[in-house]
Amino acid sequence: LNLSEDIFAGMDFTLRGDGRRINHCEYFHLAKGRDLGFNAVIGFFSKLSSGTGEQILTRQMLRLHHCMHLPSALSFYYAHGGFYITQLLTAW
Repeated sequence: LNLSEDIFAGMDFTLRGDGRRINHCEYFHLAKGRDLGFNAVIGFFSKLSSGTGEQILTRQMLRLHHCMHLPSALSFYYAHGGFYITQLLTAW
């Protein structure tokens, strides 16, 4: 079971190639905010980080890095696993 199904779907779509492009559209739904406790926020971030850890271990990530150019690979790295590695090294 993947925790980040949309990320894996995007990686598989990109790996299939053939000139396919993903168009990204953002929609904002505004509503009344709710006060979240510390445990709720930590639970959400732990779900994100565990999904990122699962992504790093997959074959799709390796194949995707092999077909990327250096600037794209570095930005992809920092947007996923590199962020958590940088935070670990900064806090250590």
